[in-house]
Amino acid sequence: MTLATPFARVCLLRLMFVVTALLVACSEQTPVIIPEPDVSAADVVSQNRQLSELDRSLSSEQRQTLASPTSELTLFAPIDAAVEDVDTLSRAQMSRVIDYHMVLGQQLNTRDLRDKVGETLTGTSINVLEQDGILMLQGAGNDEPVKVISQEPTTTNGSVFLID
Repeated sequence: MTLATPFARVCLLRLMFVVTALLVACSEQTPVIIPEPDVSAADVVSQNRQLSELDRSLSSEQRQTLASPTSELTLFAPIDAAVEDVDTLSRAQMSRVIDYHMVLGQQLNTRDLRDKVGETLTGTSINVLEQDGILMLQGAGNDEPVKVISQEPTTTNGSVFLID
């Protein structure tokens, strides 16, 4: 096809102008509005069916901390399958185990985990490992690394990670 005719040249110029205008319009940054979360960490625990054992084992103080809008926390929440073999623990013992899974004063996301995680309520630290692209947690009373399955949506007062 040759562009010998003036009409074809004008059409091509118009098409190039429209494409350029579209590219420029699409390249401008438009702000992304992320809605504020409307559930607390306590709500996530009570509403997630995979966390029924954790929900049942929370002490009233732990539940208040997870529900408080002024708490800034990260909870590493073991799913039910991960705690099936701890039926022999009393409620007080299980409550102590949960303290190993809570970090106050830090609302971490997945990217933050690759850095340093603060101390748990027991004063122990959690080491984060990455194995084949999978985040693993080790420490806080557990010698074997556990897999981070997912991060729940951010809550009003913190982050909840499901662990296996």
